[in-house]
Amino acid sequence: MTAQGNKPSSHDVITRNWRPSSDTSAGRVQGYGVITNIINGGIECGRGYNDNVANRVAF
Repeated sequence: MTAQGNKPSSHDVITRNWRPSSDTSAGRVQGYGVITNIINGGIECGRGYNDNVANRVAF
């Protein structure tokens, strides 16, 4: 439940205590996508197409 680096805590996103600022211009808004970015962003974001990501989105 503690924020890490420049990422908000998942708890703050779920309880709507996190308010996107410049994140909005990058497409990060309240919801599931931000939670996914917090958990997997470091290993999935900015690395091109990934079957795991596509499967999760399709689910």
